[in-house]
Formats: sequence, structure tokens, C-alpha cells
Amino acid sequence: MRARWLALSFVLAMVIGIAHAQDRRIDFASLPLGHAIESIHGTGARRIAVFEDPYCPFYRRLERELQALDDVTVYVFLFPILTPQSRPMSDAIWCAPDRARAWQTWMIEGRAPDAARSCGTSPAADNLALAARLDIRITPTIVFADGTLVTGALPLDDLQAMLNGARP
Repeated sequence: MRARWLALSFVLAMVIGIAHAQDRRIDFASLPLGHAIESIHGTGARRIAVFEDPYCPFYRRLERELQALDDVTVYVFLFPILTPQSRPMSDAIWCAPDRARAWQTWMIEGRAPDAARSCGTSPAADNLALAARLDIRITPTIVFADGTLVTGALPLDDLQAMLNGARP
């Protein structure tokens, strides 16, 4: 039943193509950032966390927007829920010598890491459990440093506004 609901949520989000601010907040300081891929842009002073599946078409669009941001650190929590290939790809990206580069190369260029391998240290299972505890079910889900939770891909202007403390 849960898998059916996740699939329906994903299809609905694809059809509608929206981002939605949630009424609840997540304590950013409680996130296990060591289980995320860290990507620093500029000084990295502002911070966001994103729960993401490597096969999410919305995140591919969002990743391009994130590349245009300055002074932000992005923490990507691999959240393999969309396809049977999501978990092996998550593991291969996590096990790559440069995780951030492997992630960006996959999401922007569509090139998989050189060797699809497992290093036995992927946090994918822990991230799935974390997402369940936080009631995160959709990719992408963005958590801003102030705890604001947004589901869906945001346009660059809205990302900037939210990183600066305003709601879009």
C-alpha cells in the first residue's frame, strides 16, 4: 500500500509540477549531515538539505537551479524510492571517490559513476528510515536551515528568497 501511495504521489507531482511549502518544520540541527552528500557553493554560509532519488526528473531540474546559487551548502540525502535501480545508483554515487562530483555528473549530464559498486557504507537504508520518521515521502523535499520544509522543485528566484528568509 505504501509503495502504491508513493507512486501515486510521484505521478501527481509530475502531472501538476508544483512545489509546496509544508506547515510543519524540521529541526535542521537534528539532521545527520554525515549521511548526506555535501556540495559547497561559494562560502557555503547558507544551508539546505534535500531528500532526493537519483532518478527523480524534478531534481534534475532543481540541481541546475542549485548550481546557480552562491554562498550555499547543499546536503543531499540519498532517498532511493522511485525505481528498482535507485538503490544501486545511490550506492554507486555514495561509493564514488568524489561523491559530490559523481552526484552532479549523474544529475546534470546523465553520466553514471565509472564503476557501479557498493562500498558497504551507503547510508541509503538509514536515510529511508530518517525520511519515514520525518514523514518525508516525495522527491525532492527541501529542508531549509530555519526548518521550513518544501516538497517539489523550486525555481531559482524562490530558492533565493527562501534562503534569504522569505517565503515565495
